[in-house]
Amino acid sequence: TQPERIKLAQELHDGIAQDLVALSYALDLLLAQADTPASTRVELRKLIFSVSAMIKKVREEVFALRTTRSESFESSLRSLLAESQSTVE
Repeated sequence: TQPERIKLAQELHDGIAQDLVALSYALDLLLAQADTPASTRVELRKLIFSVSAMIKKVREEVFALRTTRSESFESSLRSLLAESQSTVE
């Protein structure tokens, strides 16, 4: 039902989305440290890019949960997780 979808959207936003944003900030801090080696900076930028993509996808799912759509939530969540896993690897 729509109220359940909205509640789930709020939980995703307040949980996973916020955790990913905190992770992104932590990675930014590591990147900004003067003593971070160049090779590590390259890897940190890749991680930051991946985390940003995950944040975008979670936000899209939150928006989709708040609106009506035909695809089941389970199906869309499975797709999101599969895409996120391939992005991180």
